[in-house]
Amino acid sequence: MRHRTHTHTSPAPSTSIPHGATSPDAVSNAVSDAIIRVRDLTVRFGERTIFENISFDVPRGKVFVILGGSGCGKSTLLRTLTGLVTPVSGSIEYDGTEFLGSRDEARRAILRKFGILFQSGGLFASMTLAENVALPLQDATSLSEERLGEIVAMKLASVGLQGFEAFLPAEISGGMKKRAGIARAMALDPEILFFDEPSAGLDPISSAALDNLICELNTALGTTMIVVTHELQSIDDIADEVIMLDRSAKGIIARGTLDEVKAITDDKRVYNFFHRIVEA
Repeated sequence: MRHRTHTHTSPAPSTSIPHGATSPDAVSNAVSDAIIRVRDLTVRFGERTIFENISFDVPRGKVFVILGGSGCGKSTLLRTLTGLVTPVSGSIEYDGTEFLGSRDEARRAILRKFGILFQSGGLFASMTLAENVALPLQDATSLSEERLGEIVAMKLASVGLQGFEAFLPAEISGGMKKRAGIARAMALDPEILFFDEPSAGLDPISSAALDNLICELNTALGTTMIVVTHELQSIDDIADEVIMLDRSAKGIIARGTLDEVKAITDDKRVYNFFHRIVEA
């Protein structure tokens, strides 16, 4: 598969970040062309704090990876960014428009900006791939059946599933289900695609093929990709910019381009993650 060339310029040198130093000023993290801006975001479930006062920007048109060990809040952050989890406090802006607290048409307009691929693919088992991909189009548009079929076929072909329109999810492989899920997430031509552990449950070849597809779609369409993963090979193959979460810190401990974060040696949590070192 094609490997990413990590030559992008970061807005500021990357360093490890002490717990608590996650305000915008403290991390010097402003991105001039950010499609998403997150400020002082805190999520708690009861008495348990998942992350606290985290701030970061997602650059437009890049593959932005949220990484870290199990239980650090990666998937919770993705669900918060997409409105599935309500934070205790903080701000999430999409192209300068506040998402948290938005209602009615303003909220729907933001939701139309993104598509989501969940870990399982999220396909309806009783519906064909074509019917699954058509769902968001039927909900948001008044397209004719003929035009709808053309778009569905195009979306499935774009992820390598031409000719599989009439197949049920049970009749295809796990990797193909993920591809079909991407086709459905892309149905309304969103500016942003979210991926929650896209390689979960896939064999190495299928995982590599999916990583390659993510890179190809990002290059061809300029779609901003936000990917949650802890898979080192996938991170290396797809990431432009990354943030690293840590469960004990309850926040971001590193950020920057992938090469910059991998070069960090003064924080054992970051170094050990990328070098697969288990401390006694």
